[in-house]
Amino acid sequence: MRSSALGSQRLTSGLPATLASLSLLGIAIYVALDIILGFLPPHYSVIHQPESDYGVGPYGYLMGINFIVRGLFTLACVAALWGRRTLKSRGEWVGAGLLVLWAICSMLLAAFPTDIEGAVATTHGKLHGLLALIAFPAALIGELILSSRLRNDAGWQRFMRLPWIVAWLALPAFLWTGATVARVSAHRGTAGLAERVFLALVIAWIGIIAFRLREEHASSAST
Repeated sequence: MRSSALGSQRLTSGLPATLASLSLLGIAIYVALDIILGFLPPHYSVIHQPESDYGVGPYGYLMGINFIVRGLFTLACVAALWGRRTLKSRGEWVGAGLLVLWAICSMLLAAFPTDIEGAVATTHGKLHGLLALIAFPAALIGELILSSRLRNDAGWQRFMRLPWIVAWLALPAFLWTGATVARVSAHRGTAGLAERVFLALVIAWIGIIAFRLREEHASSAST
């Protein structure tokens, strides 16, 4: 009884909705900065080169900010799920934990710029690659687990169809990214496009969940 009362208090306090709104704001900032970076020198190719290349150059600090923003809006969404008392089973906690891992790795990428094609390999470039190697599968598996688990939650069952589809669409995008990343080039290949499609699907999933949490609070507040 006491646990139920605490759960209701958290929901009505509006904290999950606030966190969800912050997550959506973070996504908007991230997308805006990513678009701006595409128009700034040295004009990296969005088709051939991965997003991380934006971190190298005169405006590299903006990509560093974006990595941190990506981690923060992910953490805000996970915290909103926890505040709403949606995370109940061990599987849901594992899924959320993997998203937290993705968020932490994303923020750490800001401290370790990548190596541009043709440049001498550096320690920070290798660490960047290792962090990405951890972050990408963590995000994919975390979203797949949460999508599957939340579909069985009575309060989320009808809503989870779209995020479930988005999470599964990220799987072929992830495989596409893996198949192209070994052939990254500034002038050929689709490594940049593949990575951006994967990132777009991962971030879309987070945005859909955050939007659901915000709308749920708005609906409950109006009744």
